[in-house]
Amino acid sequence: MIRTAAIRVAGYALSAMLGCIFYVTWIAVEVGAGSFRDRLIAALVLCAIGGFSAALVLMTLPWALVVWLRRAVRLSGPAYFACAGTLLTILVGCAASSLSPKPLFVEDQTFFEGVLIALQRQGVCLAIAGAVIGFAYWFSTEKNLKGEGHRRHKVA
Repeated sequence: MIRTAAIRVAGYALSAMLGCIFYVTWIAVEVGAGSFRDRLIAALVLCAIGGFSAALVLMTLPWALVVWLRRAVRLSGPAYFACAGTLLTILVGCAASSLSPKPLFVEDQTFFEGVLIALQRQGVCLAIAGAVIGFAYWFSTEKNLKGEGHRRHKVA
């Protein structure tokens, strides 16, 4: 039980890192003019303070619920985790982006206005990053644990 939980935590950490790499790369390519090195630095800063890294931390508890509900839903593993990752990343990412610090030249906005702005500006990137997180989690963790669980039940 503890071993399985440790594997799942490590799997989430690995998939979150892959999602973060995708997010940073997407933003660095999308930013525009300048050298790729400068755009990459800007994307890393945006990832760190723009809400995505906070979203990955805040997603840990909802992700545990997603993993727990997996048995009740009985959908295909890759599709289930990719859809769950997409949905959670969009919801939590837009909320975290709305709450993240803004430069002084950005006018005041309500929480929901911030969520809508984040959805318009980063929605596709967040959705694909969430699918990467979900699929990477399934591939690195659940796919392997499923086989281990079946072997354990057959032996006992």
